[in-house]
Amino acid sequence: MVAAADAAAIATYRAGHEAAVLLDSGDRPYLRVTGSARARFLHRITTADINALQSGQIAPTLLITGKGRLLDRLMVLCLEDSCLVLGSAGAGDLPAATLRRYVVFDDVQIDDLRQEVCLLALHGPEAGNVLAAAGGETVIGEVQLAGIPVTQFREPGPGGTGWLILADSAQKEGLIHSLQAAAGEGGLVSADPVGWEALRVETGLLRFGHELTEDWNPLEMRQEDALSFDKGCYVGQEVMARLRTYDRVKRRLWRISFAGGVAPPVGTKVHAAPGEGVITSSARVPGEDRSVVLAVLPGDDPAPGGEVIAMTPEGERLGEIVGAPPTATDMRVAPPANLGKRRFDN
Repeated sequence: MVAAADAAAIATYRAGHEAAVLLDSGDRPYLRVTGSARARFLHRITTADINALQSGQIAPTLLITGKGRLLDRLMVLCLEDSCLVLGSAGAGDLPAATLRRYVVFDDVQIDDLRQEVCLLALHGPEAGNVLAAAGGETVIGEVQLAGIPVTQFREPGPGGTGWLILADSAQKEGLIHSLQAAAGEGGLVSADPVGWEALRVETGLLRFGHELTEDWNPLEMRQEDALSFDKGCYVGQEVMARLRTYDRVKRRLWRISFAGGVAPPVGTKVHAAPGEGVITSSARVPGEDRSVVLAVLPGDDPAPGGEVIAMTPEGERLGEIVGAPPTATDMRVAPPANLGKRRFDN
């Protein structure tokens, strides 16, 4: 007999691979940046080429320190009169506080909209079909969904690229009901935290406080899709340029699978030729006798299928490298430039 909690986790995990998962993402920072200098300001402070975006276009970008360390990954949607900025779950006030610190004489206003909106994430291979069946459009920007005005983003997720749906907070229950009705029985599962964490780690999605920390730089976390090496100065630009020019990235993030339903804990040391790495995220796979982790490994990109050894308190555990995390290159205005170094080819 499967316990109710395990059943919910299993249902979420399977829906992420076979159907669609609905996640309440209300804990993600959501900002509206207005003023005549809004795009230039975001272009100058964050890592992507925001000036290249036209109204209705979206791009991933990063907040990093002057020393090139990661703070948060953002999604920026440019509209006619504003730029909408979406941060990572758990980042709290960090994106707003960081951006406001750089506003001096710029004609820029930054408003935190978290209390005014709801944010739902729709992931899985059937996410687009569920959106269409609910009367929505699979497009980025300001649209109607089930007769409700919403703003839609896209980002990588389980089953491919998923949809982020923002609306007035009063419309939350109506949106959820419309999506569930459109999906039909079993076609849309409300995300269970344990099941969703397994999907996140298995897919290779970065998490604030795990992969998105000042312990790492963007290239170690494979964030090339959110970096521009062609635009002018931004916070941390000189460090990023040196890392790229002199090929100084000596470790990279990988997805790894282990046999057994007990996942090696975060912080566990991992041995992979030619040295030692560390696990940054860890989850058991619901309903299966295996676990998945994200780990930073040393060396010149170990090949998928290669073996690693996790040094757990219970002893050594053998794992297999699955591959690199996904990128959001399909959402950029233009494909990323050829970086010219084998280390950066994904």
